[in-house]
Amino acid sequence: MEPQKDGASGGSDPTLPAEVQAAASNPRHDLGDYVLVRRLGRGGMGEVWKAWGRQLRRHVAVKFILGAGDDDRERLLREARVAAKLDHPGIIPVYEARSSDQGSYIVMKYVDGETLDRAPLTLRQKVAAVRDAALAIDYAHAQGVVHRDIKPQNLMVESSSGGQSSFPGKPAERSPAEPVRVLVMDFGLAKQHALATSLSVSGALLGTPRYMPPEQALGKTHEIDARSDIYSLGATLYELAAGVPPFHGDDLVALLTRVVTEEPRPPSRIQPGLPADIDTIALKCLEKEKVRRYPSARDLAQDLQRHIDGEPILARPAGVGQRLVKWARRRPAVAALCVVSAAAAFSLVAGGLWYSARLRAALTLAEQRRGEAERERATAESQRAEAQRQAEIARSERAASQAALAESLTSQGDAFGGSGQWERARPCYERARLIFEQQGLPSVSAELGMWESQTRAPPPIQTFVGHRGVVYRAVFSPDGARLLTAGNDKTCRLWDTRTGRQLRVFTAHTDAVLDVCFLPDGRRFASVGRDGLLRLWDVESAREIWRAPACSHLNQAVVSSPDGRRLASGCCASGPLTVWDAATGNAVRTLTTRQLIYALSFSPDGRAILSGGTGKAADLWDIESGSQVRSYSRHGSEIRSVAFSPDGRQILTGGLDMRIVIVDRDSDELVRCFSDTPRPSPARRSRPMAARFSPEAGTRRRGSGTPRPGPRCARSPIRTRWCSPHSRPTAAWR
Repeated sequence: MEPQKDGASGGSDPTLPAEVQAAASNPRHDLGDYVLVRRLGRGGMGEVWKAWGRQLRRHVAVKFILGAGDDDRERLLREARVAAKLDHPGIIPVYEARSSDQGSYIVMKYVDGETLDRAPLTLRQKVAAVRDAALAIDYAHAQGVVHRDIKPQNLMVESSSGGQSSFPGKPAERSPAEPVRVLVMDFGLAKQHALATSLSVSGALLGTPRYMPPEQALGKTHEIDARSDIYSLGATLYELAAGVPPFHGDDLVALLTRVVTEEPRPPSRIQPGLPADIDTIALKCLEKEKVRRYPSARDLAQDLQRHIDGEPILARPAGVGQRLVKWARRRPAVAALCVVSAAAAFSLVAGGLWYSARLRAALTLAEQRRGEAERERATAESQRAEAQRQAEIARSERAASQAALAESLTSQGDAFGGSGQWERARPCYERARLIFEQQGLPSVSAELGMWESQTRAPPPIQTFVGHRGVVYRAVFSPDGARLLTAGNDKTCRLWDTRTGRQLRVFTAHTDAVLDVCFLPDGRRFASVGRDGLLRLWDVESAREIWRAPACSHLNQAVVSSPDGRRLASGCCASGPLTVWDAATGNAVRTLTTRQLIYALSFSPDGRAILSGGTGKAADLWDIESGSQVRSYSRHGSEIRSVAFSPDGRQILTGGLDMRIVIVDRDSDELVRCFSDTPRPSPARRSRPMAARFSPEAGTRRRGSGTPRPGPRCARSPIRTRWCSPHSRPTAAWR
């Protein structure tokens, strides 16, 4: 279907603007979907028109390439595509590129305003305009586009009167506080204007010489990059502040020579009274060497914003050394003569002094070396004899020390065996026997201890080998068929409890994984670690479902509600107790505690949660209200394990005071207390690290033993037994 044409021969639309109606009656202004309203400007290769879009009924800007060949039209289309991909509020967008009988053209957004060089702005507004242009250019650089022709004529200042231009005729002054909106145009397009006006040329030399950097003036197109645009932004700021560009003139060759070889004068010397910051920022942009300019257009924009806000800028004026280098570049012949003369004079004086000092030093050094050689010879003989004596003493002491260590290990194994701890006795005997054999001593006592420990302590049913370092946690799946472990090697590992084969490794954590728990469906599990993140995993695919920042330090505990709909995590470094939605990973409730949390447990109905930690008391929380219901204080040290009875009526707590306590949930009345009998050596007293109710509502103590660094941990190669959900001791790992 043919698009409806406003103002066609069939009659004009009275709702259209008057200028559009007048233009629509002229067949030469008809571009099909667009009506050319009036010409905005004309250059050497093209012209720009204000036009009316028939389809969307809005004003647009149409730019023609006149008299262009196929190569020029292809370049126009390619560069229009580049400009069209830039979506930034500070860049005039390109809508489309077309060809017609009147020439190839591109359609852009129409901006009612004036170019930056014609807009009546205060110095503050000009600085803000360059800042906004720099931010837009920085966005273009991030998209891989370099403008190559930034100048005041390519920066459009939008009218402040909301559609009625403030600039035609004698423009009205803006308020100094009124914000200025600047838009960058002509992105990536080569310009060719008359030399006498803008000195813009095309071909090998792209851009406008008054604003182009030295590398562009020399035709080194391969060196043109984002910092080349920063130079042009600095030249624009220079002209807006001083009233003239850094370099100007009608002779193109002379102008390009000045751009490459001369240093610009500070703007304040042309326009007295300008702030020193403007000099510093503009001259940093106009450095001949790219590495001395701002690293990015955003850095330039940030320094301009600091100047506007009255804050110190980061750029610094050139020092004495840098000014000398620049002077030498401007006058290389004079500088070279000065350097050669100074070097020659210095060489004559320094050479004479050096030769005289060298003769005196040679005589003195010869005498010193002769005496030192004699002393070193005597010292070496003495040291050799002493080293031999010390080595013999060290060998004797080491042999005695190793023998004493072997005897100590044998005694320690005997002590463990006497208390029935044959698993702990066995490594003592093994190490003692090895030391005895290395020292050539009889190892009868260690051999007997090894035999007895092997007969009294049967080997584990299954051993899981894979973790590197400490294993902090091991939990069975709900069906008991798989074992999940967490370790100091930043991994969680899934094992087959029947074969001991490793099934999967979960590696997203960036630090040690301290706790894991299966959800009731057995298809998902949660993990927390020292990296401060709570993660939910899919067991079968080893895919991370979601993650959440559970703590700013390290997470010590995580537990699932009985229905699997919620998770709870606790922090071991002054963090909150957080309840999470297991489906979305969103925090449902954050409970503020007065202690560092080591253990958590949901009530059987999932409405309450029990926490234990460094406060020597277990706290009961109502999840819905977020309030603390009760505190159970039955321990003299920190609590490492908490649990509800299957019916939810009793509370179990285990602490490092070697006591396991069961109390009534509602009345806090003591039901029962289990305590280890102290042995002669306090270091060998058993401290409960984990305790749980059995499914039959009795009690079972699990995982007690002499504590090692961190809760619920085992160090390689120590083997630790774990019970499956069916109360069978089916797993051990190394």
